[in-house]
Formats: sequence, C-alpha cells, structure tokens
Amino acid sequence: LLWVFFLGGVLFAEGMLLTGNTLPTGSAFSTRSVLSSRGALYLKSVLTKGSSVPFSQPANLSAPLPVDDEYLIGTLDNGLTYYIREATNPRGRAEFFIVHNVGSLQEEDDQRGLAHFLEHMAFNGTKNFPGKSLLEYFGSIGVKFGANINAYTSMDRTVYNISDVPVDRSSVVDSALLALHDWSHYITCDAEELEKERGVVREEWRRGDVSATRMMKAISRFQQTGSRFAERDVIGLPSVIDTFERQTLIDYYHRWYRPDLQAVIVVGDIDKTEMEQRIIRTFSTIPAVKDAPVRQTYDVPDNKEPIVGYFTDPETSAISTRITIKIPPLTHEEKQSDLYLYEELLDKVFLEMMRNRFRVAATNPEAPFRTVIPVFSTISYASKLFTSTAIPVEDEETFETLEVVQEEIDDLVAEGPTEQEVQEIKLYLEKRFTDRKKNVSWMAILSSALKGEPNLELEQLELLEQVNARKVHTFAKRLFESGNRMTFVFEPL
Repeated sequence: LLWVFFLGGVLFAEGMLLTGNTLPTGSAFSTRSVLSSRGALYLKSVLTKGSSVPFSQPANLSAPLPVDDEYLIGTLDNGLTYYIREATNPRGRAEFFIVHNVGSLQEEDDQRGLAHFLEHMAFNGTKNFPGKSLLEYFGSIGVKFGANINAYTSMDRTVYNISDVPVDRSSVVDSALLALHDWSHYITCDAEELEKERGVVREEWRRGDVSATRMMKAISRFQQTGSRFAERDVIGLPSVIDTFERQTLIDYYHRWYRPDLQAVIVVGDIDKTEMEQRIIRTFSTIPAVKDAPVRQTYDVPDNKEPIVGYFTDPETSAISTRITIKIPPLTHEEKQSDLYLYEELLDKVFLEMMRNRFRVAATNPEAPFRTVIPVFSTISYASKLFTSTAIPVEDEETFETLEVVQEEIDDLVAEGPTEQEVQEIKLYLEKRFTDRKKNVSWMAILSSALKGEPNLELEQLELLEQVNARKVHTFAKRLFESGNRMTFVFEPL
C-alpha cells in the first residue's frame, strides 16, 4: 500500500503502488538492455524548455555563451539536425546516435507503452536490414547488441546508438549511417515479429516488478502531481501491450518519428567535413511531414503545501528517508547565457557543501543516521530536484533522522556558510575543472549536444572567483524558502 498526504490536512490519499520495470518517470534509461559505459554517460535530456526562478547572480550574465567551434552543426531541408565532432581517443573508432525528441509523453491513451515497444521493434527489421540482419552484420565486425548497439526510451526522448564502431572501412561507416537512417523512418513493424515482442515486453515488466522500482515509480507520481508526467509511464499498460493493433503502433511511429524532431550525432576518429557529406547524402531523402502536429511540452506544477509520503512494500529490506525540493529550471534562452554557467556553478558549490556537512554530521556518535546522500536530479526538462536521502541507524530513529537532516539544512539557510568553507570548496572545484581540461572526453562532447546545454565547465573557472559565502547563502535561502517541499519515508511492510 502507498499512503501519501499533504501537511496541514490539505489532502490525504491512499493507493496501490504501481508495478512495472522501467526506471522512474523521467529517467534516462529503459531496463531492457544496458548502454555501453560511454553511451550511458553521454546521453541525457535533449529538452531544455521551462520556466525559471534564477538565484543570486553577479551582473552581466545575459551575454550569449561562446559556441564550441569544434562541432560541425547543420540542419537539412527536411528539418533533421546533425552534430559532428572529431575525437581521436580511441583511434579508429566512432559513436553514432540518432535522437528522437519524443517519448511516452506523446502517447495517446490507446498507445500507452508503444514508444517503448517501438524501440524494441527497431531491432526486428527495417527497410535495409530485414529481420535480425542489422544485429548479425554489426556483430560480425565486433559491434555487439547490448554492449555496443542499444537504445532507450524515456518520457520525452528515444535514443538509438551504435558505439565503438571501427571506421577504417568506408562500408562500415555507411552501414552505421544507414542503420540510423532506417530507424528514422523505415522500421517495418513486421506483424509476426510484433506478436513475438509482446511476450518480450511482458517479461520485461515481470522482471522489473521489484520493490525499488515500485517505490521509485510511486514517488515519481507524487513529485509530478498535476502534470502529464504523472499520467504516463514508459513501460505502459499491460492492457495496451496485449491488445494494440499494428496500425496503432505505425500511427505513433510516423506521427512522431520525423526529421524535425530528430538529430544525428557522430563523434569519433573521423573527418567531420567528409562525415557531413555522408550524412547529407544518407538523410536528405527522408521526407518531411506535412502539417506535422506540434510536440507539446509539459510543466510540473508547484506544490505550495509540503507533500509528505509514507511508502511500504513487502520486499523492502531497510528504512530510508528523503527530503526533496522541486526547483523550476532555467529557460532554454537562459541556458545559452553566462547565467546558466553561474547557476550550475552554484549547484556544484552547494552540493559539495551539503556533502561535507552531512559527512561530518554522520561521524557524531549520537547521529541517528548512517549516511546522508545529497544529489541534484531532474524531471526531464520540466523541473530540477535537490534531494537528501538518509539511512537511519535504527528503525525507531526514522523521524529523528528526518529532524536532524532538516536541522542541517535549516542551519545553512539561517546562518549561511563560512568563508573558509566556501574557499575550501572553490579550491576543490578549481582542481577538478583543471584536471578535466587535461582530459577532454567524448562523454562531455556528446552530453553537451544531447542536453541542449553548453559544455563549458572550464569557463566556470572564471566565474568561480565571484562566488563567496554571501552568494551561496542567498542561493540556499531561495532554494529552501521557495516552497515545493516533499518528504518521504520508506519502510518494509
């Protein structure tokens, strides 16, 4: 059972926990298969729109950010965008992605789960790779399904990747681009393969019906109360998966998989000018959709009254607590200015400060918790979350744990940090930024392209000088005095 209520007697609700095996709403990964280690780190949200509540900032942050001229970026006449970047580590290898700017949020009620189901069908036959021939071909050159060929579906995006591709032969490069081309518009959705895949998805659902996922999905429902995000789930509904008609899947496919909502990304040991010509030849023939429907974006409403939830599950083995603040994100325009760099920098400073404070608090012999883990996360493009998760020492110390964690937060909000505390964190971040400058990775390159956000962490070195205790204090006060509080307790049934 799941019990959730608002403080102050505003709302009390009881309901069953959701089941299913995809990760929490807004998560980046489907659990059907695992991305390569590089790909998993590369890929985050493509979307960046939303309202914002900027925190304390220095003046003159509205100037546009510099553009990374190492990218070759273009848009075809049909609307498809491409990003190309040369990177010679490792030698002779490249990564190929096609990003679809749609997911389960775009599903109609009779299509719930079909965004994810379509992802499965992409590996069961396309125009130029019938049956399993795509996997067979790439497997023959050492590019294996699961390890190097993969995909994921989330609420707002679907991403396919072919990773660690040997690019010494021109035919292999052409085949990788042809696979992306087919995933764009030419998945066959073969009727026989479709029937087989229903069972695969049902099994995926069954395997994922575990305590941690059930609880996380239930939390997501209440973090997203009143929004489209709370009404959709990537795995969908069994009643839809068992009964949908093939044409319903095709309708979703051709309505939303279209060039104006797609991006091709190639990063690796390639010549970017030559790669651009290959992309133009391969993808320009994909037709644009006339009178295409508008892809709507969705907000996550504020909750002015705190939400408090108590979650139980028979498979849960330990008690934990969670205090979360929901933060409206910066707008897309703001993310293209120095304001974005400054806000992200304050996030880093604040997060390190809370980690240090909780680490010290946990060493107190009287502390009611074993550890507290603070993190920033997101609900897709619609909201940012700051969460502190704690593990009590003893079961009966659950509410004392919540109290002490809240006291640590309240102390920072009331008193602010010391200058010494801030300076130590600045020195740590300065070293981290400098080390990364020496080791530029593919991960940073692709993450920047996919997130629609600048990858200019090194530029934050200059802004770091402007950070002081007063500005961090202002940031903390606005963060925790803006409402949108949520508190959750997890216990065995």
